[in-house]
Amino acid sequence: MFEGEVEAVESIGQHGVRVTLRVLRRWKGASAALAILESNPRHPCSRVTFELKRRYLVYADATGAREASSPLAVGPCSRTTSAQGAEREMTRLDELQRRAARKRD
Repeated sequence: MFEGEVEAVESIGQHGVRVTLRVLRRWKGASAALAILESNPRHPCSRVTFELKRRYLVYADATGAREASSPLAVGPCSRTTSAQGAEREMTRLDELQRRAARKRD
């Protein structure tokens, strides 16, 4: 779960895309500076089409990844959305992260 800005979008296969995002902030998952994910924006219930230089709140899944370098997956029913409309949700995620950090200290 992270906020990222799209740096590259490339077509893969007949309906898929591979997206490279620069990670701006992260709430869950590995701490890499870049994230590569795969998605099918043509799926009927897909909620997002990734565009260059736009920011997104990404809910991605590493299930099925064979290696640490394997792309993450964004399923068609994912909550992934434009960051522009997700400020409230990201603020809540920040609050939860701070609360969890205080409990660890």
